[in-house]
Amino acid sequence: MSHLRIRELAQVNWIDVIGAQITTNTAPYQVLDSSTLLTSSLPTDTMYQIRIMMATRTGKGREKRRIRKWKCHFFIRDIQQVVTCVGYINAFSDPRFKAPSKEAGLDSISQSLSPRKFLVLVNPASGQKKASNMFRNVVQPVFMAGGILINLVITEKQGQATEIASKMQLGTYDCVVIVSGDGLIYEFVQGLKEREDWKEAIQQPLGLIPGGTGNGLCVSNCFRGNESFDAISAAYIIVKGKPSPLDLTMYQSLQDQKKYCSFLSLEWAFIADLDIDSENLRSLGSMRYTVKFFQMYFFANKKYSGTIWYLADEISDYSTTSELDLSLFEGVTLEPLNEPSQKSEMVYHEKKTACGVWKAIRGEFHLVWINNVSHPSSDSFAVPGAKFDDGYAHLLLIKGSVPRSELLKVMLALENGTHIQRSSVEIIRTRAFQVVSDAKDQFCVDGELVPGSAFRGQVHRGVARVVSIA
Repeated sequence: MSHLRIRELAQVNWIDVIGAQITTNTAPYQVLDSSTLLTSSLPTDTMYQIRIMMATRTGKGREKRRIRKWKCHFFIRDIQQVVTCVGYINAFSDPRFKAPSKEAGLDSISQSLSPRKFLVLVNPASGQKKASNMFRNVVQPVFMAGGILINLVITEKQGQATEIASKMQLGTYDCVVIVSGDGLIYEFVQGLKEREDWKEAIQQPLGLIPGGTGNGLCVSNCFRGNESFDAISAAYIIVKGKPSPLDLTMYQSLQDQKKYCSFLSLEWAFIADLDIDSENLRSLGSMRYTVKFFQMYFFANKKYSGTIWYLADEISDYSTTSELDLSLFEGVTLEPLNEPSQKSEMVYHEKKTACGVWKAIRGEFHLVWINNVSHPSSDSFAVPGAKFDDGYAHLLLIKGSVPRSELLKVMLALENGTHIQRSSVEIIRTRAFQVVSDAKDQFCVDGELVPGSAFRGQVHRGVARVVSIA
């Protein structure tokens, strides 16, 4: 290709390169199959393009990535060299790429990796109902540039993702991409939990694209990868990342014994009411929480009382089944502790069991928020120290004796994580716990309302997989 002229010389990092494609030379640019071009009998001066997509950023922080495209014109007579070049680009930019042995040489590089296959689930009704357009206009072009084969499913009913997860054949897809809020991820994970081959199924890698209101798992994944929180960065993580472990917490209702598999959080008290009672404001996006918060803050003053038990001792053994290790909870009672002499006071209790020391707190609470990851929602940096696979649940508590004005200050500080500096906020990390409300309060698992007013939970360390660049 000695006839090509280079207009400018630029340097990019392989980590920023999404992939390369051969296309027609005029708009609308159509992606062409290289094998077809190799056997074509077109005139030798027929011209095509190599189009290379990159997701670059100029700064070192969480600056947004922007899509850049380079194009190079070539004649059909050079197709053999072009196909080889494109093969090298796509191989070197693939996160699965491993340098070939000296014996294999460069000729084996472009043939070493088969195209990745993604199942993409899009919830068109999620959040502000923009998920479908966002996937088509922003995410899909990135996937196509990465040479990824897509099976697209637009969900039509609640529970459809659960059905898909419970029946899908393992090993079919390199990644299942969820384009929605946390609700569709929750549905899919419950479907995996129901399978007989739970241990294998739960390791299906998941990709996260923010298409809803909360997007807690996605923003946590972007944060841990030092990426900005937006659709381009999320798509970049999926194309350039690798599966990494994620903790799950198994919950059990102590009323009906039903079990729930959680990747995000358990909510009780003010935060649960805020989440559920703002559902009718979904059209506002994440602003729904702000609007509802001030409405509740000024016009409601509900009290929440109950008992929280948590395992204080370190334990080294982790269950990787879908079952709770009930032996951990031996000696942990559902019976309420002695009532405090005054409502503003808290009662503390400690009990030694065969599995370690359990501690209990009884009294009134403003907020009880048990988190697996750093961000339970896109605007809440609730637990700055939480890791995807640290094996802990992080209990964020605000006691009822704290003035409501302090609750306002805490909620306003949640976005940047500075709330943890306030003395009113207590964060406890544990591997097993039990929460019992004295009333029929609302509880949420991963943002979804669940029936019951008493739950126990146990962390299962690193049993799930999320595609990440951390």
